[in-house]
Amino acid sequence: MKPDKISSSAWLIIGILIVYFSFKMGIGNVYRPGPGFLTFWSGLIFCFLSLLVFFRSERSLFCKEFESIGQIWYGKKWKKTIIVALAILIYALVFEHLGFIISTFFLMVFLLRAIDPVKWKLAILGAILVSFLSFIIFDIWLKVQLPHKFLEEILFLAKRIFF
Repeated sequence: MKPDKISSSAWLIIGILIVYFSFKMGIGNVYRPGPGFLTFWSGLIFCFLSLLVFFRSERSLFCKEFESIGQIWYGKKWKKTIIVALAILIYALVFEHLGFIISTFFLMVFLLRAIDPVKWKLAILGAILVSFLSFIIFDIWLKVQLPHKFLEEILFLAKRIFF
């Protein structure tokens, strides 16, 4: 049996277990999600993707696109992938110390300049927009608890004064 078939079968079993236990916890509905709502849908997506891999490996018996799984990853930009992973790790480490807006700003500037370089003005403008809009969406609109440091406190002070 091909490695893709074995791994996709194992992931299918895990996905089915996730769906089963999520259903037992109670999934609720879109308007009143239960404790198993998110994991239920994640498990279904897991099952779908594992079936996709399983049937794709079945098709590849007739079509010799790839000789091995290693050829799928050959020629990819691993350096950039590792840089992004490290940047996100650093972001997670400084997130609580710098606050949401400042840490997100620096992450976005870095990604826009280092990964697929754009001009400095565009990188800074894009980072400002992403930082503030995501703060408004997540903290103010969706009420997600984000770390509030210097800049966030100034925004809330301005909100109290002007609104």
